[in-house]
Amino acid sequence: MTNTVLVLGLIYLFYRQPYANALHMDVTQLLPALLAIVFTNGIAEAVAACIIAPTVATAILKARSKTAS
Repeated sequence: MTNTVLVLGLIYLFYRQPYANALHMDVTQLLPALLAIVFTNGIAEAVAACIIAPTVATAILKARSKTAS
């Protein structure tokens, strides 16, 4: 979620005009479009992270405990 918010936020702060031109949209439409991306993709990323992170962490902890023994 942090990556999504920071990348899209920095795009808006520093590259809003070129990015809007690349998307063939008016600059005034860019912020709502970026916010829609943050909410749709950001929520999906957060759900995936909640599922994937514990699974990976558990596997790593098991692997580390086997090598420490």
